[in-house]
Amino acid sequence: MAEETDNKDGYIIQIECQCGSIHEITLFSTAQLAAALKKSPRNVRALAHSHNLGIHLGHDLLFTQQDVDFMRGRKPGNPNWTKAPVPAA
Repeated sequence: MAEETDNKDGYIIQIECQCGSIHEITLFSTAQLAAALKKSPRNVRALAHSHNLGIHLGHDLLFTQQDVDFMRGRKPGNPNWTKAPVPAA
């Protein structure tokens, strides 16, 4: 059985396994993550789509702590690609 609690830091989901242990997972909404990363919700959704992040729950997109850490570690702009040398003509 899953139990949900809402607080300002995210949604805390408690899941009870068949073995009897209880696990807690914190999920963040798109708006919460956008505010924490100082990005727009649209930018967060685009980043989630391009990197296959988040959990779709109905019309909502929820993010785990691993998703948050991945997005927080990204630098803006294109990655620094190394260019192949141009052969001399």
